[in-house]
Amino acid sequence: VRVRVGKMSLRETLDIPGVNDAFVLSCLSEGLRVDGRGLLARRSLSVKFRRGADAAGAELHLGDTRVSAVVAGELTQPFPDRPNEGFLTFAVEFSALGAPGFEAGRPPPEALEICRYIERSIRESNAIDLEALAVVQGERVWSLRCDVVVLDHGGNLRDACSVAAMAALQHYRQPAVDVDDASRRVTVKHPDQEEPSPLPLHHIPYSVTFALIRAEDGEVAYVYDPELAEEHVAQGTLTFSLNKHREVCTLHFPGGLAVTKETLLEAADVAATKATELHDAVQRGLELADEDFKARQLERLRKSAPDQIGAEAPLEGLAQGAEALSHLGYDDLHVTGTLRKEAEKTPEEDAGMAALLQSLERAADLTEARANAPPAPANGSSKPKPKPKPKSIPEPKSKPKPKPKPKPKARIEDDSEDEEETMQLDSTL
Repeated sequence: VRVRVGKMSLRETLDIPGVNDAFVLSCLSEGLRVDGRGLLARRSLSVKFRRGADAAGAELHLGDTRVSAVVAGELTQPFPDRPNEGFLTFAVEFSALGAPGFEAGRPPPEALEICRYIERSIRESNAIDLEALAVVQGERVWSLRCDVVVLDHGGNLRDACSVAAMAALQHYRQPAVDVDDASRRVTVKHPDQEEPSPLPLHHIPYSVTFALIRAEDGEVAYVYDPELAEEHVAQGTLTFSLNKHREVCTLHFPGGLAVTKETLLEAADVAATKATELHDAVQRGLELADEDFKARQLERLRKSAPDQIGAEAPLEGLAQGAEALSHLGYDDLHVTGTLRKEAEKTPEEDAGMAALLQSLERAADLTEARANAPPAPANGSSKPKPKPKPKSIPEPKSKPKPKPKPKPKARIEDDSEDEEETMQLDSTL
């Protein structure tokens, strides 16, 4: 089979050994497919999740197709005409190693078409509440960016990229923030300081793609999840974006083959069932990924815990420390060092501080005594200079208070005594 340039195909021709168009069409006419699946069967699906402090990612394997999606967020200023709305942007890139027809550099038109479809399916269907991304009205909002990279092209890139982007958005956690009321300054908290929150999702759309193939009798058959060889022989594609409530979010029909109303309704009913299956499969993977992330975070916090955590007993050795922390949960350990209580001072520390203060008081008393000592006699004096006796410095607690100097009597007291003597002389005369 030679896959040539066309809409939603490779930019250059590719060789698919061992397969030709006649063989693929003959299999489809008998209700079979080249890989042994049924017409409405999906290839094996697996999703690997990863999450960091400020980003989250999902790597999706859909048969031979492999796609990676990473979601990251940052604080930025909103548009003046929409001060309460955040941003959600998508970018799709084809890795040069994904297929022989992929080139590094500017993305091809196929990548732009897939990116536009994801925007219509997720952002324009209001799957995420953009107003909930606002932090400070008119000043700071969250700007989310989802980068999708096609690592291996095995067919049905539209579904693979859309499901990977939606899974990464569900696995992402929005960090908590603190807003200073006075300065309006926004501080982003680390996940160890406060538990981040999931994105505000109104609904979760999933993409379901059918390849439209005209049979020999003229009827149009639709094949779910086409692989690369089936995309080549298909005359058109039909893609539904639905949530688990069987609500159609986007219908993408690029044309190429006309279909009847009955065929369209039948494909829509099948797509609703397939979207529910995708939703359940991705949710199971997300639950396992969250449990694994919390377990690894709890183990990391236990290893980095200080000697005392809150009011718990101190850790004495690795074994005793593990036993002391075995009954604690995630909320008990989810505090920072700045929020923990300071350890009380021991009696030995109080005694050492008291001795230090006493030595400082003694040094101060000795300096004062030397300053108040009488001056030394002149050189001509015949008397030998007696050696001063060392003064004993009393303890600070038993140090006698200095006697106050006698204050001179006031002048009014002297005048009263003179008046009394004068009165006595007058009486004698």
